Formats: sequence, C-alpha cells, structure tokens
Amino acid sequence: MKKFLLSVSIAVTSCMAMMSFAPPEEESYLTIWHKDGSKVIINLEEEPKISYVGENVVIESSATIEYEFDAIRKMTYGLDSSTDIKRPTNPKEKPFINEGKTITFLPADEDLHVKIALINGMVFKEFTVKKGEPFSLRLEEAPIHIYIIKVNDVTYKIKLR
Repeated sequence: MKKFLLSVSIAVTSCMAMMSFAPPEEESYLTIWHKDGSKVIINLEEEPKISYVGENVVIESSATIEYEFDAIRKMTYGLDSSTDIKRPTNPKEKPFINEGKTITFLPADEDLHVKIALINGMVFKEFTVKKGEPFSLRLEEAPIHIYIIKVNDVTYKIKLR
C-alpha cells in the first residue's frame, strides 16, 4: 500500500511539475527516463538539486519529487540519448552473481578490476573483466569459505557453498 501511495504521489507530482512550464529549449532541461518507459522533464533554469536519500533519488526544484533509485533507467540533457548521464551504481547491486562455486560478472559500462581475497585479507585471485563482456569464474579449488570481493572501489562479502 505504501509503495502504491508513493507511486501515485510521484505520478501526480510529476504531472504537476511538467504542467507548470512549457517545454523549454532542447538543451535547457534534464530528462529522467524510467524503466517503465515514462519520462519526466525538469527545467534546468530552476536549478534543480539532486540528492540521494536511502534508496531514493530526490529532485528539488519548483516541486520536490522523489523516485525509487531502481526505477530510473537513465538521465539525459534534453532528449538526446548521446548525452546520457551515467547512472550511478547502487552499492547494494552486485556486479556479479554468486551461484555455488561459480561467480558470473555481468556486462558493465567500464572495465571491472577484481580482487578476490580470503577473509584474512590474503588475495586469492586478481583479474580484469573487460567493458561490456560477461565473465564466469569457476572456483573448484576454493574451499567453502567467506571471501571478500573488491570490484573497482566497492567491496562485497560472499560465501562460497
């Protein structure tokens, strides 16, 4: 129920924000594209302030709008997709899937520099996953253990089964 009310509130606020101004010149607004296909246009002349509160993105301008972080697909300058603003990574979203003794790294927008270490800090494996390529690593020789995986500057803890 809470999510439904939040969704309705966002939809109403978004409509009000979009109706409060005529579409400005192509380069003077920020477009927020949602995974459901909808989009919201925010006039940059209002100098919107973007912040992150918990799992949400908050945009303050003539109206304050709050979005679930995971509902946003991308942001662009105007409607031009070539101006994509890279979506920040949610640290809770792992760039890999841990299935038993196989770790599969998902295609990413950048090279992933990976270090896998034992819980005591000793580096077990170190490698780079190239941009846009999936990569699977089978750790047959690895004992059932808790491991620390550092991907670029974000650290995760996993347990191999």
